[in-house]
Amino acid sequence: MVAPYVVVFGLLATTAFLFYRVLRMRFPRLFCTIAALLFVLSPLTTVRQNLVIGCIMGPAFICVLTAVWLRRRQPVVSYLLAIVALLTYESVFLLFLAAPLFEPGRLRRKKIWAVAVHLCVCALIVVGFVVLRKAVGEQRVLEASAVGPTALIGRVLALDLYYSARSFMTYLYAGPVAWRAGSLEPLIYLPAFSVWAFVVLLRSHSRLEGASGGRRRLRRVRQIWWLRNGCALSLGLILLGFLAVYFQTSGNRIELTGRDTRFSVSAVPGSSMFVASLTMLGYLTLWRRFRWVAWVLLSVLLSVLFIYSFVVQDDYVRAWDYEKTFLSQVVLLTPDLEPDGLIVVRTGAGRLPGFGPQDRTASIGWQPFGTLVSLKCLGDWSSSPEIILVGSDDWKDRLAFGPDGRLHWTQRDR
Repeated sequence: MVAPYVVVFGLLATTAFLFYRVLRMRFPRLFCTIAALLFVLSPLTTVRQNLVIGCIMGPAFICVLTAVWLRRRQPVVSYLLAIVALLTYESVFLLFLAAPLFEPGRLRRKKIWAVAVHLCVCALIVVGFVVLRKAVGEQRVLEASAVGPTALIGRVLALDLYYSARSFMTYLYAGPVAWRAGSLEPLIYLPAFSVWAFVVLLRSHSRLEGASGGRRRLRRVRQIWWLRNGCALSLGLILLGFLAVYFQTSGNRIELTGRDTRFSVSAVPGSSMFVASLTMLGYLTLWRRFRWVAWVLLSVLLSVLFIYSFVVQDDYVRAWDYEKTFLSQVVLLTPDLEPDGLIVVRTGAGRLPGFGPQDRTASIGWQPFGTLVSLKCLGDWSSSPEIILVGSDDWKDRLAFGPDGRLHWTQRDR
């Protein structure tokens, strides 16, 4: 069906528009346009076409960006929307903490007081959210409560800093992959995309500064402005985007591609703003006759990310074909399977043999969890058969009948 993908596309387009509108509260049009383009093409996540994740992330971003936009004019509505974002996807809500920094004006005493009040309200919202989750017995909250406060803070900050620093590696990863795995299709569309992007950026261009002769001091002031309001704010948003990653992953590693990149989605706004800030800073720093270098580098980056997006799309197509074949074989080979049955698939050395490129990790579908979810969705989720993937026949020695007469694992690591 085409309709669900149109809905997800609409959610992404709405999110990009709201992101642009929020940035326009403080930044010039050219910067906002560059950041919005990078937001759509960012390599931090490869799950934009995933229907389940897209239908969660889209509303969460729409709520939090609208909340930032309305905070000064409609504070009650703003905080209610932020709460909805928190209930939809927790890490996206954290971006709302920086809402006052998108508003124009310097951090004078009055604004500092308003920021302090805003942070206190957000803290009360988060505390209420945690208390509610703990009352219903959510496993993540119970596990975090069992860890000492000092150890918990240390783990949270360590993972936050690690993934914030590693987020820049995704751009370096996307380049070689786009070069090796790119096909003819994106090259056909690339000229049209380049012309469109050029027109959009040209219409958004404004006279940023006239730094020549006696205006060198003005250029220096504006460079400092972009370092403080562009680069520093962007880095802070990246840190906020990964602040909840410990609770989302229980400390497990996030890969550069696949379903795990949903945990990186909250850092996409900050990452996009940072690259856009570097572009603006480079424009101001370079001498007038060399400023074309900044635009060439930006054009190359956008082109690489455009081609990389087609690589991700091709991986989705291959994953869908593989999954359909795999599930069809499961249905044909298990005609007598009962709802409480168990399907064991021996994969050998590969996690999902038969799918994915040999020289890199696929953008989607290489993790067994997606296949398991697809099988559960064929019937009733609560009663559908379970499926496990094993690498050898040793699993047979790790099952035993329990006192209840049912089979249980004697070792969880299989």
